[in-house]
Amino acid sequence: MAKDLIPDIIIADVMMPKLNGIDMCKDLKRDLKTSHIPVVLHTARGSVEFKLEGLESGADEYVPKPFNPTLLQLKVKNLINRRNALHAYFKEQGILNLEPKRVTLSSADELFIRTALELVELNMSNALYTVEEMSRDVGMSHTQLYRKIKALTGQTINEFIRAIRLKRAAQLLEQHQLTVSQVTYKVGFTDLQHFRECFKKMYGFTPTQYAQRSGEG
Repeated sequence: MAKDLIPDIIIADVMMPKLNGIDMCKDLKRDLKTSHIPVVLHTARGSVEFKLEGLESGADEYVPKPFNPTLLQLKVKNLINRRNALHAYFKEQGILNLEPKRVTLSSADELFIRTALELVELNMSNALYTVEEMSRDVGMSHTQLYRKIKALTGQTINEFIRAIRLKRAAQLLEQHQLTVSQVTYKVGFTDLQHFRECFKKMYGFTPTQYAQRSGEG
């Protein structure tokens, strides 16, 4: 169900039939489609060894039973706040660079983000690069890719791709080697007016104003 539905968070008991919570967590964290989903494990077995085993499986939090509902709610709230902080980081960075000291990602999620970045970079000037093509390139369905990117960055797939294009446009404008029109097509936009509107929405300045400001700096 987790692999089909891609939920926002999973709260599971360690002791379950067929597949225990620890093995379930390991499976989910190994799978690129589900590695980003926060997992809270709880169990009546409260020894340090079992807690360590749960955390080593990739669980984001561990709650012993009998558990305090308020404590569980706080842990879930903290996980959501961490995810929101991650969204803010990607928005601030324009999603072109990952700084390990400032963002915490699992190795699978970091690999996914870097792969997604590389795919957009490889198709930077290709205005016809579609969500469907990205889904195919990463080996996920459209729905799985949408939920994965939304969970990690807070953006839709199209917003994610556009943000990378605009960040690259800003870097090109700062170099003062290309005209605004040349930059527009270089980053995969085909409509100059649309590019200007998107750029101003992200940076607060038109491309021309941005280039002039960077020149003054």
